[in-house]
Amino acid sequence: MRRMARQQPIATVVPKGMPRKIVKNGSMTLEVKNYLEVRTRILEIAQQFNALIAQDLGFQRDEGASGTVILKVAPGNITEIVNEIKKLGLLRSMNISSADKTEEYVDLESQLQNSRKVEKRLSELLAFKTTDLTHVLQVERELERIGRDIERTIGQLKYIDALAELSSLTIELNEPVKIKVKNEWEEKWNALLNVPIESFNTFLKTGMVLLKLTGFILAMGLWVLPMSLLVWFLKSGLAKFLSKL
Repeated sequence: MRRMARQQPIATVVPKGMPRKIVKNGSMTLEVKNYLEVRTRILEIAQQFNALIAQDLGFQRDEGASGTVILKVAPGNITEIVNEIKKLGLLRSMNISSADKTEEYVDLESQLQNSRKVEKRLSELLAFKTTDLTHVLQVERELERIGRDIERTIGQLKYIDALAELSSLTIELNEPVKIKVKNEWEEKWNALLNVPIESFNTFLKTGMVLLKLTGFILAMGLWVLPMSLLVWFLKSGLAKFLSKL
């Protein structure tokens, strides 16, 4: 038997003169002495290059401040902005990546054209007068499906346009972790101060226990004394009654 030759995927032909759809993104991590000062400087750089602030989050902790700033910048400016920001602290990591979405974009445009042709033919079929209700419903359902495909394809094209128009640059800022050095004499002094406090707390706890015990004894006395008097009274009355018989 003759083996079937494996079909090779057809390469997408990019029209001449079509601008490339390059999606460029970057991320960097800086260690800074003063988070607030560096953040302010980054916002000034963003304004200088007409970049958009997509996110600006900051956190203040005992060990130091940190935060994240995400900029949306023109792809041609990302290198200059990165070079300016690198001067603001100690660069710990950096990554600049790019992806060519041109062929994907051309394929989507081709799908959109074909879908619109099918939509036009179905609309023409529906325009003919027919008494076959089943046929009309089938054409309408197919038109709805094609309409959804067209909307989805247009959304994908707009998404690639947006990614190619503005690059995303994520900047993470971290202050050095502040390590608190333990002072041996300070620890001993604090421990010494805690002794009378702990003793006083123990005294209060013991007093509360004795107070509760005293209250219990008093309550028992108030209950037992009337009962004892009642029993004595009954016994005396019974003895007198028996003596008269």
